[in-house]
Amino acid sequence: MKKAAKASTRTSTPANSDRPVRRRRGTPPAGFTLIELALVLVILSTLVSLVWPRLSLIEHGRLEHAARKLAAMLSYVEDEAALRGRSHRVLVDFDGARYRIESEVGQPGGATSFAEQWDDVMRPVRLPQGVRFVSVESDHARFVNGEAELVFLPEDATPEVRIILESSSGERTELIVEGGAGRVRIRPLGAHQ
Repeated sequence: MKKAAKASTRTSTPANSDRPVRRRRGTPPAGFTLIELALVLVILSTLVSLVWPRLSLIEHGRLEHAARKLAAMLSYVEDEAALRGRSHRVLVDFDGARYRIESEVGQPGGATSFAEQWDDVMRPVRLPQGVRFVSVESDHARFVNGEAELVFLPEDATPEVRIILESSSGERTELIVEGGAGRVRIRPLGAHQ
């Protein structure tokens, strides 16, 4: 007579065991090898080295765009003051990284004041992300925070003004408004130390 084989099925497994876990033959180990991790690091560093220079080009482009736009606006305002016979002013907000243009308006009784213009050309402008004002300097004053006021007079009595813009990478550009000439020069200053 043959004995019947006993079959037992485990219903639970112990939570912790001091016995080492055994792998079945032919199954690969779990995790990554040192060579695989090194290969991933090499690939990532190569990608970063290719992308990093392009990021600085983007910042340079933002700075250059902001400088050209501000230079065109300043030249336009200087021309408007001369052609229309009215004073204009540019208000530079250091904290908000923006500027706006206001025109002289006559008040009853002969008093004058400035009012913001709402046409497409003279609307308030915010500098691109990562670009800020460093300083606004004229013969009379130098501003580095708060709000600076540049007044453009119709009789070509506007003094020379220098405005410095800086990108988040430290690259600087200077705008030089030549008083009375209606010309604005842009001069790259390079990286600030």
